[in-house]
Amino acid sequence: MNIPVIESDFTVNEVDSAFVVDRINALTRRFARTDSSVVSIRKKNDWFKAELVIVADGMTVRCEKLGSTMIDSVVLAADFLESQLAKYQAPLAPDRNRDDLVVREKHFPIRRLELNKVVLEMELSDHDFFLFQDIDSGDVKLLYRRADGKYGLLVPHANDI
Repeated sequence: MNIPVIESDFTVNEVDSAFVVDRINALTRRFARTDSSVVSIRKKNDWFKAELVIVADGMTVRCEKLGSTMIDSVVLAADFLESQLAKYQAPLAPDRNRDDLVVREKHFPIRRLELNKVVLEMELSDHDFFLFQDIDSGDVKLLYRRADGKYGLLVPHANDI
């Protein structure tokens, strides 16, 4: 499978790129069908951030990790994903299912708002996210507070996987 290695602010040499592709291919062998895989690596100051995304068997697994070298960040991310996949593929105990992990259900109306009003409400509240219906497009969106204090916007769309 062709696995794109996308780099930002530096260039990945062929040897390192081959290592990354081999490491991701080792992860994708755990799945019956792998649709796509992408590796994004960014250099920020003296750190490298590797983001690994694998779309397989109808689900998406993703993680990002920081490392002092490009290879370190990829190895940390791949090791983390491997441990997550081992949990996913381990059989569940017969008396336990994943529904037990949901401990609360909350019902609320989705409000039709403009994005700037949602941001204002987030700034005035102690919430880390806000689910709303965009008044302009009619789409349901999720605004969330990022670790850096800024905001991110999740916009779901139909997936053909």
